[in-house]
Amino acid sequence: LRFLENYQGDSEAAAMSLKGEFAQEIIDTTKVNFQSSGLDRDYSSKEKIRIREFCNGYTVSPERHLLLNLSHSCNLKCRYCYASKEGYLQNYAQPLMDVKIAKEGISRFILDSVDMVNKIQIIFFGGEPLMNFQVLREAVNFAEQMASEFSMELSFSVTSNGLLLDPDKLNYLKEHQINIIISIDGDEAGHDKYRVFGDGTGSYIPLQEMILPALKEYHAGILAKATITPENCNIGKIGSNLENLGFSDWCYEIGYQDDNNGICWNKDSFDLYSEHLENFINIFGGELLNGRNNGASFILGKLNKLILRKPEFLPCLMGRGNMVLTPEGEIYPCQRLVGEKSSSIGSLSRGVNKVTASDLYPEPVIDNISCRSCWARYLCGGGCPASDIHSLRENFHGNKWLCLDRQLQWRCTIQLYLMLKENNYDFQKIKDLKNEL
Repeated sequence: LRFLENYQGDSEAAAMSLKGEFAQEIIDTTKVNFQSSGLDRDYSSKEKIRIREFCNGYTVSPERHLLLNLSHSCNLKCRYCYASKEGYLQNYAQPLMDVKIAKEGISRFILDSVDMVNKIQIIFFGGEPLMNFQVLREAVNFAEQMASEFSMELSFSVTSNGLLLDPDKLNYLKEHQINIIISIDGDEAGHDKYRVFGDGTGSYIPLQEMILPALKEYHAGILAKATITPENCNIGKIGSNLENLGFSDWCYEIGYQDDNNGICWNKDSFDLYSEHLENFINIFGGELLNGRNNGASFILGKLNKLILRKPEFLPCLMGRGNMVLTPEGEIYPCQRLVGEKSSSIGSLSRGVNKVTASDLYPEPVIDNISCRSCWARYLCGGGCPASDIHSLRENFHGNKWLCLDRQLQWRCTIQLYLMLKENNYDFQKIKDLKNEL
């Protein structure tokens, strides 16, 4: 019963997790006992009160993240990019962050964090952050000195399209152990469908020419991140192409569907994507059993959560452990909300409005009406709150497909878990692999 309680009243999810470990009749008997015990129910009123108190009091994560939007400019004009929406890159009097804003933001962030956590991460974001590399250098040097003074553990990452990653920049990033996330969508055809320059030409060949030397020089510190679309959803093919280029780790996300970006998911395209992911999972499971890992950390992270059997009550830490600073000094709870003034929670000059910030906190999944019938709700934690806000816009249709994608990924991860379990896989290796990546 203690095991089943971890699934918080969801007998179907509990039974699914037991499949492959016990004979079917034991699973059926366990489900009957689970239901008759009264545990197969929604949370009681008292339990919900405790969960809400926990979520409302959980204002920071064990590691806090500051995203510095160093640039609202970009050298690409990717058709699917959420940052292309009106208000994000357009009409900014100050497209690049100056060093004063960066240092003030870092200083306040560290001072606010020092009594809460001892581990922080600064993420350089955009636009294209490498367009403002001098400020990145000064921000890193300043943050390292200040974190050292307060004995805080500090890490960095930068998300980039990779086109400006010349040897000088790469050497600096390597010297300061800054993790690099490169946006690349597999092969040339898939990548160039959406990731284009302002004149519409594809960016794959220039990126390949720039990134191949970087991968040889800084192999373990570069993560590839792909965006899949209906035209480019063969996960196995994307992973193989990235591995062949030299990436040791990769992940992906589903492209947002919006009337303005040309992405149009439908049942047929999503079914095709589902088939590709299921095939990839079967191959990936076989590779794990044979002692090989192709670095798909997006699966390893989910697999590790299944092993730990820990329910999720919150979808993310938007506004709690995650803050975004723009070049103008505006503060947002999530990078996907930048430019939407109604979602700003303050600025360096005005300070953070705690009431506004708390109003934007994601609600616990137990209170999310749209999640109540979802079997994956305690794995997912409630979906993407930024997409919930975007779904209020008339031309945004991504929420449905984002939810279906999360369900699909969790279903495939459960299938992978059962495959490994049936073959007596040592799950400690998953934790080791995740730590290596």
